[in-house]
Amino acid sequence: MASKLKKTFNRIIVFILSLPFAIPLLSPIILLYFIYLSTSPEGRLKLKRYYALFLYLSGLVMGCFSRNNPIKRAKSRSALWQECKNYWNGTD
Repeated sequence: MASKLKKTFNRIIVFILSLPFAIPLLSPIILLYFIYLSTSPEGRLKLKRYYALFLYLSGLVMGCFSRNNPIKRAKSRSALWQECKNYWNGTD
């Protein structure tokens, strides 16, 4: 039941973020959430994990645009697509 709820919640987030102007409109709420998380040790650990995930996904996106290394580009696209599918399905 928990995985089904997580899958539904992930799909709702993806839908909301795909709407036009969703990210600029939600950025103050996200900023407040990050400030709230920074007030506790557990929240700072969660922020550190968010930051590590952001860096990992940014590296994959940058790897997708690598013109000099087609093998790296293919691996980055494959890994990024797998991450998207895992998020959509609610798995880690």
